Amino acid sequence: MRLPRRESKNTQIDTSKDLLTPKHDDDPSRKYTHFDKITYEKYLVLTNHILHDMRTIGLGHELSDTEILQLISHGRLKTRELESVVRNPFRAVELRRLDLSTFLNNPHIIERIPYKDYDYRLVYGQCCEEVIGYMPIPVGKIGPLLLDGRSHYIPLATTEGCLVASTNRGCRAIFLAGGIKNQMTRAPVVWFPSIIDSVKCIAWIDSDEGFRILKSAGRYIHIRFAARTGDAMGMNMVSKATDSALHCLQKYFSNMQVISLSGNMCTDKKPATINTILGRGKSVIAEAHLSADVLAQVLHTNAQRLARLTHSKNWIGSAMAGCPGMMGCNAHAANIIAGMFAATGQDLAQVCSHTHLDLSCEIQCKNATIHNLLV
Repeated sequence: MRLPRRESKNTQIDTSKDLLTPKHDDDPSRKYTHFDKITYEKYLVLTNHILHDMRTIGLGHELSDTEILQLISHGRLKTRELESVVRNPFRAVELRRLDLSTFLNNPHIIERIPYKDYDYRLVYGQCCEEVIGYMPIPVGKIGPLLLDGRSHYIPLATTEGCLVASTNRGCRAIFLAGGIKNQMTRAPVVWFPSIIDSVKCIAWIDSDEGFRILKSAGRYIHIRFAARTGDAMGMNMVSKATDSALHCLQKYFSNMQVISLSGNMCTDKKPATINTILGRGKSVIAEAHLSADVLAQVLHTNAQRLARLTHSKNWIGSAMAGCPGMMGCNAHAANIIAGMFAATGQDLAQVCSHTHLDLSCEIQCKNATIHNLLV
């Protein structure tokens, strides 16, 4: 299909007539694929029902790439609609890349982002929008990690040299056993016109079953909801449950205003002492007993040197650097956690709160505690 030539701006447009003529009149499935003897302006004023058909029925797959890009460039189609219009996620990615290249000083730079050999059906409507490709990250294997008598192999995605090798040395040296405490939190903030109303609300909530943790500040109330979420990280389900609970609360306190579903006392994706004290997500406690032979052969050190390093670096050094209490007394836990999260599809933004790891070491044993691990 060729785009009709632009006519004079004074051209009168009759929009009462059909603007599109089927390419094959005897084939109704080939609708809206050919513009026949119409002006450029008529092309730009496509009727709403035709555009609706393109979006809902997917008739855009009948159009060429050039035609789709023309619709985008003239504001008749959004790039975020491409998947539903062309009904082909891979083609939608290609079209989006072509459109984006027209805005770049160097159109060829987008070729550095790979996009082929990927099933974009796994992405559409699930985990990313306006997709133009993917970023491959090398994934290494760490393990075996002996946990509760069973061997586990863990994928680690990273571009940091020696991280996988170092972690593997740790896996060889450690026999890990741990316990899990699991809860997810959401802490909305609400407002009352007076402190008296705030106190009444606190008393009403506090008289309930007692699993909600409250903190008040003047006419603002920060309510911390905690719930078990099974194997899921559960942030969305807890948010929905909290929203429902607030609606219920407003039935009893009609003058209450919900300021935000999250009042930052949850606390999500930020280092916070409250998470360390009260818990959020999974807390993992691990203990390893390393013999003198293992220390010498695998880690190339001895118990005295390792204990002195742990105390001087992880505790004294972290304290002098101003690391908040119980949040930074470790040696680069973020590297391994970020690599595991990237390889397993977890939320990388949670790494900032998942490095709350305390590492202690004595001549007899080596202990580690990770606070607030959200998976």
